[in-house]
Amino acid sequence: MLRSPACGLTLADLHALAGDGRRLDDENAIDRLSGDARERAARVFEVLGRAAELWRRRSVRDLVEGAWHALGGPSLCQRPEVDLRDARLYFETLEQADNEGLLADWNAFAELLDDASTEGDPPSDAVRLEVLTMHGAKGLEWDLVVLPQLHRSVGGQNRELLHWLPMTPAKGDEQVLLAPLRSARESANPPLVKFMQAEQQQREAYERQRLLYVACTRARRELVLSACLDPDKPDKVPKNTLLADLWPSLGGEFRADLQRRVEQAGPAAEAPAADALPDQSLKRAPAGWTPQIETTYAWRPALPPRERPVEIEFNWAGTEARRIGTVLHRLLERVGRIGVESLGQAMQERLGGRIPVLLAALGSAGEELRNSEQIVRQALQQTLASPTGRWILSGNHRDAACELPLSGVIKGELINAIIDRTFIDEQGVRWIIDYKSGYHAGGALDEFLGEEAERYGGQLGLYRQLFELMGETEIRAALYLPRHDRLQLVEQ
Repeated sequence: MLRSPACGLTLADLHALAGDGRRLDDENAIDRLSGDARERAARVFEVLGRAAELWRRRSVRDLVEGAWHALGGPSLCQRPEVDLRDARLYFETLEQADNEGLLADWNAFAELLDDASTEGDPPSDAVRLEVLTMHGAKGLEWDLVVLPQLHRSVGGQNRELLHWLPMTPAKGDEQVLLAPLRSARESANPPLVKFMQAEQQQREAYERQRLLYVACTRARRELVLSACLDPDKPDKVPKNTLLADLWPSLGGEFRADLQRRVEQAGPAAEAPAADALPDQSLKRAPAGWTPQIETTYAWRPALPPRERPVEIEFNWAGTEARRIGTVLHRLLERVGRIGVESLGQAMQERLGGRIPVLLAALGSAGEELRNSEQIVRQALQQTLASPTGRWILSGNHRDAACELPLSGVIKGELINAIIDRTFIDEQGVRWIIDYKSGYHAGGALDEFLGEEAERYGGQLGLYRQLFELMGETEIRAALYLPRHDRLQLVEQ
């Protein structure tokens, strides 16, 4: 952030601020800067300070996105159409990671971020250029193909702890030849390792030439081969390069073209001094710049929103029960989105591994965390193993959704609702299912379930009316209690 166009501190400023073990969260950190740098950094510190005051009271996405807007991020985009889309994808990924409890594990968040992909630049008739790898170009053709940087090495094998080489004898199935690295007391590789290395290099050369053939034959009309050569040593070609593979056939043409270009260039320009500093110019907003704020609209909805009552399920059960319910809801939502049929053993284990992380992120610790983890794990496993639970979470239903937001006007009030699970079954019936993580330890379970259905009847009745406003007629509403594996119908 401090290096971005919104602030643009120099490397010297950053070192003064946080170099040599100094900390950014030091209350006197800003005093280590002066002049323009202090003014720029103070603005960033002020915005981030306001966000820190709202920590745990707003979502992580709201805080990060709000700080980005406050610093003028949208106004500083060089390619607004592309950059704003990329920023939106990042914020959506950040929100997903927060909802799934991945922010407590940086590697898990980084993996999720790596899986996110943008659409790239929008298509344009003015741009007729495609950049691909040689592997990616297979099967395609263009009028003009350019192969640049042929003098660059294509990369060799990293040093392995064990030499291995697949071999196929004249008769028999493929086998693997193995050899360890030489010991520190040996000055040279043993003959077996030398043989394996030579064979591997030969195979890599064949593969490199095969790719070169594929790339060259992608051109319909014109092929441009580009490389860098030393005018003083025109015959010195780097080994293990595509240029080295072409040199026996095209070396003369490369040398001739190099000579022509040297003659056209004339005397060489004076080379920069070896100790010259690299260009560290910054693209940054002017000092004192602030983003233009649009006119604030004073607006209120024409309809009074219906105030949502305190969650009935948890108003008596305590903090830990709320945490259990929240984590169980998230896990069921995750399974419902991918469909229980697609939930393999590896994914199921991964979900189970998220349980303590999610609970800890909500504040559980010690013995409470261990007890709550056991409750959630047992409820999840029971749901995934039961016919009822698998039917609810099936990915084969029509128009299925999890955590579906709905809004509508009922009796003059604006109703905003979140439906835990909904779908249309094989008979064309719309199901509205509300998860309840409560547990009844005593007897008379049916009586308890009846009381729960009566308690939540009004809430599910509103959900039913919202679907009726959209034209649905065949509707059933129910409560699902994962800890009892019971589906309790709620009559209209």
